[in-house]
Amino acid sequence: MAKNTISVKLDDKELRKLLATLTKMDKIAQDDMLKISQDLSERAARFVDSYAANAPNAAQATAVMKSLKINKRDKAPNFTLGGRQRVTTSGARGSDLLFGSEFGSDQNAQRRRKSGTYKGYKQFPPRSQRKGRGNRGYFIFIALERFQPIIVQEWLKGYEKIANAWKGRAA
Repeated sequence: MAKNTISVKLDDKELRKLLATLTKMDKIAQDDMLKISQDLSERAARFVDSYAANAPNAAQATAVMKSLKINKRDKAPNFTLGGRQRVTTSGARGSDLLFGSEFGSDQNAQRRRKSGTYKGYKQFPPRSQRKGRGNRGYFIFIALERFQPIIVQEWLKGYEKIANAWKGRAA
């Protein structure tokens, strides 16, 4: 993962074990799982996109969503935001806007900007609220936090359906 992108993936030990099992299944089962994962990735991306309209700077958030790339060859739901793609008429790249529009800019930057010790990014909203060891974010992480249980549940249902059908073909 490059420093100027956010990759959204399932990261759970149990799911990784299931993915390892998928590699032992036939091509039909693997293609079916790819289809399920791609559908879930697209739904998750649309869900995040719907939250972009409510971000403090919706124009930036919507521009960031233009940099969305769905990984079509991954058996687990996966998409990437940011990167080198130009997303605004002024030529800003997705990576230029990604973290500022999601997490905001330092609220104390104005004071340090005047003293010359910090340039700051006044085009971004104030820093988002703290959460855990980082910040909550404004739209990407909020949306994914709410949508992740659905992704996991539907991915597991799809996996079970494919695994049961594969057992019938493998026997």
